[in-house]
Amino acid sequence: LWGYIENVDLFCAVTSWVLGYAAIVSRGIRWKSLLRPLNHKPKYLNSIAAVSFSYLANSLVPRSGEVARCAALNQTDGIPVDHLLGTVITERVVDFIMLLLFMLIALVGNTGEFMQVIDGTELPENAMSWVILGLLASVSGLVAVIILRKRIVKIKFVKVKVVPFLLGLKDGFRSVLDMKQKGRFIAHTLFIWACYYFMAYVVFL
Repeated sequence: LWGYIENVDLFCAVTSWVLGYAAIVSRGIRWKSLLRPLNHKPKYLNSIAAVSFSYLANSLVPRSGEVARCAALNQTDGIPVDHLLGTVITERVVDFIMLLLFMLIALVGNTGEFMQVIDGTELPENAMSWVILGLLASVSGLVAVIILRKRIVKIKFVKVKVVPFLLGLKDGFRSVLDMKQKGRFIAHTLFIWACYYFMAYVVFL
């Protein structure tokens, strides 16, 4: 391992780190833009540090970072966690769209290589059966919740804890619609994903 590290092109490695952290800084600033319509104004340094902390948390426990950064900003700026999680969900929806866009560009630009990968891929036995079973279970659960929603809402724990939390998520999710600086949000999103692309690209050099 140390032999590999010694042979690394330091310029490319440092450039990748700089691009990676530039994306984190931009993510922190973009998050602040989502929180402004909810009348929350965290300090720039705190929102950037919270995003940085999320990556550290992900290194320890995969996918824990989103909750960790909400908890961190809740501690430093006193913003309700449900509002924070709602804005994080909004971010994830936007990032998922960007991911699909990058995948589409990659597929169009590398159709031949992609078809070779598909031809050489074998699905496990009964894979489709498990997929269909999972879809049926999900749909059945959703239908049951819709039918029994009035009874479920009357449960004390749901009424006191779950419903207010979900309403807070809804407010956070809607923050992107009430945002005044949508152009700034889009610019940060494009910058973040450009950094993601180039931080990987320079590593291949």
